[in-house]
Amino acid sequence: MVAYEDRTITDESGITLTMHTAQQADRPGAMPLHRHRFCELVLVAQGGCEFFYYGERMFLLPGDLMLVEAEQPHACRLKAEGRLYVCHFEPWVAPDALHALAGLEQTAAAQPAGVRRRLRDMYAFNEDEALTAETHGPRPGGRCLRHLLGQEKERMLGLCQAIADEQDARKMGFVRMKQSYLEQILILLRRQGKQAAAGESPSSWKQEMVDQILHQIDENVAGAFDFNAFAHSQGITATYFRAVFKGIVGMPPVDYLNHVRVLKALALLQTTDLTISETAAQVGIYDANYFSRLFKKVTGYPPRYFKSIPKDPE
Repeated sequence: MVAYEDRTITDESGITLTMHTAQQADRPGAMPLHRHRFCELVLVAQGGCEFFYYGERMFLLPGDLMLVEAEQPHACRLKAEGRLYVCHFEPWVAPDALHALAGLEQTAAAQPAGVRRRLRDMYAFNEDEALTAETHGPRPGGRCLRHLLGQEKERMLGLCQAIADEQDARKMGFVRMKQSYLEQILILLRRQGKQAAAGESPSSWKQEMVDQILHQIDENVAGAFDFNAFAHSQGITATYFRAVFKGIVGMPPVDYLNHVRVLKALALLQTTDLTISETAAQVGIYDANYFSRLFKKVTGYPPRYFKSIPKDPE
């Protein structure tokens, strides 16, 4: 049975934003399967969580943004040190929300291949048996998910915090301010979706250069990458290459490579019987201690946590 939450928004803005952590005694880490009349925006700020939506169990990492449609069953289980913003809003507050959903799907599909792979790797968790057929309904055109990077992530976190600040202070005009910040979030998502779908880029040669190295990483994540040598082969300095790469992808090339390696390792830890050292080697990292530190930096958890999760029998 899917619980129905018939809660009310605490003020006339039609928006309520809460910060959830695994340590809160009044809001334990597990949020059971439920549905409500509100749209819901979930942004992972720290750590991670298991999110259940449309019959799938997903592991969300920092920077993941999920937009849940009204009346759709969903659940969430926060992990240790997990922290996320949850924004409920009445559909009438932002009538463009459905357009934002479409923008999320377009943007996710048009992100660099390594980030698109991250969206696939995230589904390495098998479906939770506790979720019954009640959660299985017609799937939307795409998963309403976006993985935010760099300045894009920080901007969204800032807007969520701004809603929370206005909600707490309740100064003159706070209702309109809350609505304005939510509108900015949805407009940014729509704008990013349209830009990605249109294939906008700073310039064709820069995009082609970055696409070339992204393709190499995707094809051989365990390979040895010398970004300085690659920059020189393109006739530019290493400093300029790093600036171009960060401008397009959202993070420096070394950080991106490490990010993709950890996400690949996450999938291996959940789906194979490889040891942690063997998993590290599969993604091109041959120092197990360094791998563990890097893995925890990206996911918020040590790799042994995922080895402790029992795999479902085939």
